[in-house]
Amino acid sequence: MSAAPSAAPVANGAAAAPPTTATTTSTPLTPATAESLERHSVAPASTSAPAPASAPAPASAPAGVKTVSIPTSDELPTAAILAKAAELPVLCADGSARPFKSLYAGQNSTSRVLIIFVRHFFCGACVDFLQSLSSGIPPASLSNLATPTSIVVIGCGAPSLIETYRKETGCPYPIYADPKRALYKTLGMIRNLGHGNKGPPAYLKRSNMQIVLQSLVNILKAGRQMFKGGDQKQDGGEWLFDEGELRWCHRMRHTHDHTEIDGLQSVLGVQGPSGGAAATVEDAEDDEDGEITPVAPAHPEAVAAAALAENKEMNP
Repeated sequence: MSAAPSAAPVANGAAAAPPTTATTTSTPLTPATAESLERHSVAPASTSAPAPASAPAPASAPAGVKTVSIPTSDELPTAAILAKAAELPVLCADGSARPFKSLYAGQNSTSRVLIIFVRHFFCGACVDFLQSLSSGIPPASLSNLATPTSIVVIGCGAPSLIETYRKETGCPYPIYADPKRALYKTLGMIRNLGHGNKGPPAYLKRSNMQIVLQSLVNILKAGRQMFKGGDQKQDGGEWLFDEGELRWCHRMRHTHDHTEIDGLQSVLGVQGPSGGAAATVEDAEDDEDGEITPVAPAHPEAVAAAALAENKEMNP
């Protein structure tokens, strides 16, 4: 099991501190969930942590493209950081506040909660992401899981824009606001306007130009609220809580770096678009004649390895 680093960023060019081994504690899990986490080498939050490693810049980049090393990682924050984040407020559409922990450990929360931090409420790329999420992981797909699971979305704009954003994205999941970006900062999510160097992700349905133009249209349509969409440099990420404890996270390294939808399907163990369970390497076997024969898919809670492996491969 890996030790968790602090969410505090490391200045560009600075050497990251070596990992520190720490004793960890966690709430007892179901055997299937425990097996899944063990296969991921995902550890509960620790009481001490090293500084996060900088994401390496690619060996080469297209002419005219500026590359920077972004000080972020997908390691879990420390227990102290999570305890601080738990008490920070998120705002409902009517402006009322509730503690962050109520979303994943409240009286009415499900056993497992995927919390998605989007960028500002005018971000066209996040609109595409949420539309792809809504079609790829509809609420009905979560109702079929053995472990009660829900999804929550948080943006960094004003709560008064939530209903407009809900209509724009067609998102069927609860949406909250963190206009002061307190959770983004505490959990180590970065500010960066880069687009990455690996081409557009599958969840984007439009070109960069179309996305930029749509973002401008959304800003103009907002009228007097055009300056309340949120910090345009703020990136987000995905955070999976199980029985009130953080089990997995991904921090965006640039504006197009949400986890792919098929990756989230695997993390949650939901069925893919074809109706079959999300596939893993273990879902096929070699016959003696070299043919590949499908085998029964793993338990829904044990298929997240494929998503994490893909995530690490895309964000080394």
